[in-house]
Amino acid sequence: MKMRKHILSTFLLIATLFSSCIGNPQNEYVINGKVTQARLEGQRVFLVPIVDSIKESVGVDSCVIKDMKFQFKGNTEYVADIRIDWHVRYGTQNLLVITEPGTINVLIDSTSIGGGTPQNEVMQQWKDFAISANRTMSAKAMEARALRANGDTVASNCLRDSLRQYRQYYMTQCRRIAKLSPEGTNAREFILSKYPE
Repeated sequence: MKMRKHILSTFLLIATLFSSCIGNPQNEYVINGKVTQARLEGQRVFLVPIVDSIKESVGVDSCVIKDMKFQFKGNTEYVADIRIDWHVRYGTQNLLVITEPGTINVLIDSTSIGGGTPQNEVMQQWKDFAISANRTMSAKAMEARALRANGDTVASNCLRDSLRQYRQYYMTQCRRIAKLSPEGTNAREFILSKYPE
């Protein structure tokens, strides 16, 4: 009986030590990435923390694209930029991600997208809105310049006033999207830092 207890306690001790060595998979993030451009096969892709202090502590991770796919794993949460090696980056868009626990799916292309975890879904919603809003603001600004160049200052000034109101709407919407992520999360803090009240 004593021997059985001794073997059982030894087994439990070994199991505990083993589980602490392999880490807690519940805190692990896995970024499953794909590319669509065949020229990127065999090229290096980087996961770069955007805050210098994080970059110093966790470093920059990288891997090689194989079969049009790549993967990053880790267990530290931070805001990062996924980018292709600068020698071949032309025609691809960097992608901001939050390395939160769970599986994050990304596609790196001329318009990169990400999602799969709560904060990354919020980041993608913000990105989609920002791209659309920036196109609208750019078109309105060009139209206002054209009207002014043609001497129609009244219409140009009206359009500029409309653009100012749209910019305010844009900032309000970005703050609203940020607040879809709970207080204290990286996605919320990062987006709100871009649009201070």
